[in-house]
Amino acid sequence: ELKHSSLLCLPPPMGAGFYDGLLLLLLHLLSQGDAAVVWDFASSELWSVVWHRFAMVLHLTTQAPVMEGETPRTGQHSPEPHWNLISPQGALVFLSLALFVFMREPHQCLLQLAQPNGVIMATLNKLLEPDFLEHLVQEDGEPELVPAVVLQVCQLFCFPFALDMDPEILQLIMTSLKDYEIPARLLQVCTHTLPFSETELPLSLLCHLVLSDEEVIEQVVGVASSKHTIAFLSAVLLSDQTTLTADLLSLLAHVARAGATHLPFLQKLFYGSDSASQPLSRLLCHQEPVVRARTCTLVGNLLRHRQGFPQVLQGQLGLLECLLEHLSDENEHVRRSASFAVGNAAYQAGPLMQALSKAVPWVVQLLSDPQAKTRCNAASALGNLGQQSAEVEDLLIQSRAPDLLLHVACHDSQPAVQEAALIALRSMGRQPRIHQVLVSLRASEKLEALSLRESRTSAYSNLRPSTTKHCKKLIHLLQPVHSA
Repeated sequence: ELKHSSLLCLPPPMGAGFYDGLLLLLLHLLSQGDAAVVWDFASSELWSVVWHRFAMVLHLTTQAPVMEGETPRTGQHSPEPHWNLISPQGALVFLSLALFVFMREPHQCLLQLAQPNGVIMATLNKLLEPDFLEHLVQEDGEPELVPAVVLQVCQLFCFPFALDMDPEILQLIMTSLKDYEIPARLLQVCTHTLPFSETELPLSLLCHLVLSDEEVIEQVVGVASSKHTIAFLSAVLLSDQTTLTADLLSLLAHVARAGATHLPFLQKLFYGSDSASQPLSRLLCHQEPVVRARTCTLVGNLLRHRQGFPQVLQGQLGLLECLLEHLSDENEHVRRSASFAVGNAAYQAGPLMQALSKAVPWVVQLLSDPQAKTRCNAASALGNLGQQSAEVEDLLIQSRAPDLLLHVACHDSQPAVQEAALIALRSMGRQPRIHQVLVSLRASEKLEALSLRESRTSAYSNLRPSTTKHCKKLIHLLQPVHSA
């Protein structure tokens, strides 16, 4: 019986664990039963006992008092699991059973997973620990077993993000994942344990965790700066596995966005050697649009910081030119991300301005892009460019940027795009010649008409309060007294 394993004396046959057969039988019976049978099992004491018994096999729990010297100290290897109770193959059967129950009764299982200091989370964490995986290899010797165990654990961790969950339950699960440092373990198994071809699922899960909670970034960067991990990440970026590369780019873009404290890690990965921006250059020229788009987003987030990366672009004009070419990419997602990156580059300005000035005609064209977010990015980029030199001012006028921005501000169907255009006009309207162009276009009258039209239909108005504020400030900027 599961509760009285201390009474077992006979060794199991052929290296099998004593509970292996019982686990196989449970899995078989549940797979043959209907939904009610699985529900009864998932809510029964037996389901809890199975987890606690497996935890005992892993030395997470014990029925006897813990004696001095039995608890592993920091830096000390954990004891070998009780393979006579559950063998390595039996551990795989246990995970198959857990997956089956999770798939049939996900909400009930996730409530159990969310329990603070619960046995399920503690057990799954143990299965990703380097010591356990090492014991697994030494005991079984089958090269396919360790990846199978790791991937099934990852599948179980994916459940909270595949369902529409109560936010409080999801937050409890996220807290436990962080407390057990599961994100760091995922990166470690990708780097040190799994074959490269098997890393897609754990890396995708890691990306989801990073995007869900910025606190996860600290854990990831903490283990990502090692030589082996940098080598693994570089291999992923330059691999031919598009999904893997795209997921990592999303993760790195979020790291870049989180703050300047992570820039040393990103510098080490992308341009800490003589090859400098070679990975970024190759990724920007990638044949897959999703990779090009996410690389542009990463570059845009790197350009949020003045430290380091703008200088890299200055020394790698080929990289900047590639970025500018993507403003006219055939893929809408690439155009959106490229316009975001160019806008941030224009904000940093400085020595990049001469190269960025070539982008003005392309950015102006994006004011009519089908995607609202791209139109927003284009308007913001023009506003940033409009704060710069007289040479750019002339290019903006030649490209009819003030005229087209005014049209967008008054007539675009999306309030966010209207607001971005108004902010851009306020920014570039301080330049003398652009100010004159706006006056000649009777911008004040058009903006007054916009405000009047919106006020008459205020109950159904599309304009946001902040948009109205920028509209009034632009009108004030264009008044003759203010100009004088």
